[in-house]
Amino acid sequence: MTRIRNVDLLLTFKCTSECRHCAYRGGPTRTEMMDSERAKQWLQELADLGYLETLTVHGGEPFINFRLLREVVAYARILELAQIGVITNGFWAKDTDEADKKLGLLKKEGLTQITFSLDAFHQEFISLEKVRNGVISASSMGFDNVWVDSYFIGGIETENPHNNATRKAIDYLGDIDDVEFSPYVVDLEGRAVDFLTEQVELKEVLPSGRCVPPFWIPGGLQSPATIEIDSEGNVTLCPGLCIGNATEAKLTDIVTEYDYRNHPIISRIEESGPASLIELARHHGLAQIEKYLNECHVCYEMRRFLQPFYPEFLAPLGCYQGK
Repeated sequence: MTRIRNVDLLLTFKCTSECRHCAYRGGPTRTEMMDSERAKQWLQELADLGYLETLTVHGGEPFINFRLLREVVAYARILELAQIGVITNGFWAKDTDEADKKLGLLKKEGLTQITFSLDAFHQEFISLEKVRNGVISASSMGFDNVWVDSYFIGGIETENPHNNATRKAIDYLGDIDDVEFSPYVVDLEGRAVDFLTEQVELKEVLPSGRCVPPFWIPGGLQSPATIEIDSEGNVTLCPGLCIGNATEAKLTDIVTEYDYRNHPIISRIEESGPASLIELARHHGLAQIEKYLNECHVCYEMRRFLQPFYPEFLAPLGCYQGK
């Protein structure tokens, strides 16, 4: 049985930003919003299984609906989860007084950690000063963890205008105490394939290695310890890789009955590697094979092609289509 210890709730795909690397293609025109009672129900169902330890709330931008964010955090505290976190772009921290007010309320409700997104992608839309206000406030409040996550193109040490701007942004916050800075490399998925593919060096030889799931999926795709649930009810592992919909089936059934071997996409990825999806795509009419950056890029491009044929397994649609 899959033992879910961690759950991410994507409260909304609506966001103040429209970042070029967003896996979910979040942005100001998105309207989806999670229902508060459903969010509480899903948390309760997972808690009743007896393994749930952590909640992370993100999106989209969860601070867009601050009341909903507070309600979800407060309910997670009632369930006595060990860690309750949120990921935000910091748009709401117009000054330190406003940041103190919002974070103070969330800490009172039970928030234990917070992650700010800071890089050249986000700073196209959010001023550095706002993020700094939020980080200063968070670092003074005694949260268990205050993180700043930044995404780089091509590699963390790669020199390019985006990465250089990101490094300068990080330096702007570097004098704040009790903050952990975490650098990551952008995966080519979602909006990133539309805007960033030409900025990386694609390989002549087809990447044919095994799937290496992201760090936030302990247990991998076979026995995942973490799931994401979005505002449409899609229960996903990687963005766009869906194992059920909690508005159509009981969440506990989705989790306890999950077997990767019964999933037409995950089974291929796990047993033969992401490149094996090419064969399935060819069966459905794929005519031309392009160059790819790595196994994740292959996986995403094949899933994007296959999505109309496997809509219940490749959701939400916004991961594959849209602006």
